[in-house]
Amino acid sequence: DLVTGVQTCALPISGEETDFYFLKIDNQGTVIWEDAWGFSLNDQCGQIIAYEHGYAVVGTTGDILSGNSDLYVLALTEDGTVFESKDWENNGNTSGASIVRTNDGFLVTGTLNSTGKNQIFCSSLSENFQNKNWEKFYGTTSNHSANSILKTDTENFLICGASEKNQGNGSDQFIMNISSNGDTLWTNTFGHIDQDQASYAMELTDGSYAVLGSTSFDNNQMISLIKTNENGRINE
Repeated sequence: DLVTGVQTCALPISGEETDFYFLKIDNQGTVIWEDAWGFSLNDQCGQIIAYEHGYAVVGTTGDILSGNSDLYVLALTEDGTVFESKDWENNGNTSGASIVRTNDGFLVTGTLNSTGKNQIFCSSLSENFQNKNWEKFYGTTSNHSANSILKTDTENFLICGASEKNQGNGSDQFIMNISSNGDTLWTNTFGHIDQDQASYAMELTDGSYAVLGSTSFDNNQMISLIKTNENGRINE
């Protein structure tokens, strides 16, 4: 198993920086290898997945002096050697959250703030991360954020995250299904009184989804588990 996180180091100007941190352990918890990867910036891992060439990682690299951040992706061999990496700049602050394997490369998702509003982005990247096949943005009228992406059995993709409630009073759990070229197929929200968000989803054998998230009200936070049908709706 490969565990990711951040490593904090001291800097003479800004005080500290964070790097991607990798720790590979066996099934007994014994450390096989560990390493850190980053720049003189604020670097943080999002998600890591195993694939046929090793591991693919999505995260964020940011200038801790200017406050700007970019999407960052890299690939490691099974022994931890980085053999592909790419810093993708957008017009604003970008946070990489999740990555999934596709037939022609990878699909990554996260949150972009370029106009004062948070939007969900999806970028289809080539096998070596150096080219974008396409990129699309979702949630232009209110704040939206992405936490994870799942490839479904129908070759579509399910994104979990959060969307702003009306008048900005908290957030709802947000799930969205998109096609292989990024077209929106359907969206749904679930929420209570205060702050809700969808974190991860699992596709079940009948095509329905189990969505894990959180909900909070009256200063109490709880785990939320929702089962939807194949169209993201709760059966009445």
